[in-house]
Amino acid sequence: MIDALPRACYSAADRCPGVPLIVHSSQPSAPRIKKAYDALSVSALGLEMGLAVLVGWGIGRWLDGTLGTAPYLTYVFLLCGVGAAFKAIWRVGMQAKRIAGESQQGERGGGRVRQGHDRREPR
Repeated sequence: MIDALPRACYSAADRCPGVPLIVHSSQPSAPRIKKAYDALSVSALGLEMGLAVLVGWGIGRWLDGTLGTAPYLTYVFLLCGVGAAFKAIWRVGMQAKRIAGESQQGERGGGRVRQGHDRREPR
């Protein structure tokens, strides 16, 4: 397809009809990828909680059937699954707190103020 274009259309500055112009974002891709990763890890919390409880229940049920200890191991491993779900909530909460702290730091201008160089206006 490039061979069919006139020679003048090869540079990005030229405007040729029918040729899409690729516009690059002014924002670097690394912060956007980090924001997307943070959002996806927070949104996966429900799935993680459900699977933790389900896996705990399944392991307990299987062990009860194998060892003949029904229903005790089902309860124990179900509680382990619930504990893993609460741990996931805790982890996502700490991650959200870190993300909120980073965004507030970015709004204030970011970085630490060196001692003796206060940014406030004198009174």
